[in-house]
Amino acid sequence: MNWEIFITGLVISCLAALLLSSTASQWGLIDRPSGRKQHASATPMVGGIAVFAGLLSIAFTNLPVFTEFALIISLALLMLVLGILDDAHSLTSGYRLFVQLLAGLTVYIFGDLQFNELGHLWFLDTPLETGIFALPLTLIAIVGGINAINWMDGLDGLVGGMLTSTLIFIAILAWLSNSMMTYNFSLVVIAALIGFLLFNYRFPWNKKARIFMGDAGAYPLAFIIVALFLKTSQPPETILPPVLALWIIAIPLFDMTRVIWLRWRLGKLPLSDDRLHIHHLLVDGGRPHRQVVNILCSINFLIGLVGVALHMSGVNEGWLFVILLLFLVLYYKFSSRFAHSLDLKVQARLVE
Repeated sequence: MNWEIFITGLVISCLAALLLSSTASQWGLIDRPSGRKQHASATPMVGGIAVFAGLLSIAFTNLPVFTEFALIISLALLMLVLGILDDAHSLTSGYRLFVQLLAGLTVYIFGDLQFNELGHLWFLDTPLETGIFALPLTLIAIVGGINAINWMDGLDGLVGGMLTSTLIFIAILAWLSNSMMTYNFSLVVIAALIGFLLFNYRFPWNKKARIFMGDAGAYPLAFIIVALFLKTSQPPETILPPVLALWIIAIPLFDMTRVIWLRWRLGKLPLSDDRLHIHHLLVDGGRPHRQVVNILCSINFLIGLVGVALHMSGVNEGWLFVILLLFLVLYYKFSSRFAHSLDLKVQARLVE
């Protein structure tokens, strides 16, 4: 491990969190309890800015890495600004979608990060190429990934924990493939996230989150994750097959798929506000907040670990996709049964 990169990113993230939390109210970056937001008190939404500050430390500790990822960092900055505006003024979904599509189009044209291959999904000897669908699939991956990750940002430490495990897998695979640029970039993002989690996760010294990530954190971090997937799963730097990317960020993708399906069945728009997400169901069902975070982060990590282990043992990409679909079905069955049992409990309380 490059300790200089890690420690610098961690320290700057922590210092930024401390400094920004005291000035958040001046910028309107305070999250107050209301509606679906059930936290007990007003909380600064500066975690994303603190993480980004830690990320920028790579410019001082390893300039070649900063230069290599300059476009991704620049577009992540655009996502950060979008998130800050959304946190402060609650932008419309149309405006958010436009900026996300713009970032995707920019990285496709100027960053050469294109979804050109789906890998060996159909048990073929040659990769399945996307052809004319490369651009729409790239945009779907970026917009879908940003929203899937953002939707999981509902409990203290949840999305930060999941993204940390995802980045650890990317860093390990990059190190094994001797892709040191990607390894070092992943390392600084991990360090910055850990700095944020020290203030956000409910450790013994944190009875509640002292800061929130906010959209200003979820948007740029999700963009970085998707951009890393595109960079590492496509030629020339192919260190993991595209299907493995789905394994190491499974729970957010599973939950997005399930929630969109349920909203469609209920005649609601995909971006509607509700409490259908798995973390909401578990908390509403009486599970302690911290326990829900630990369970979901552990499951996400274990699914990723299984996927990486199967890939490293030589399992065909087609079978990786089939097995992942089976996990998705199991996830849907479990969450549906839990939601049904929760509805029965609510009805019983109303009768009483």
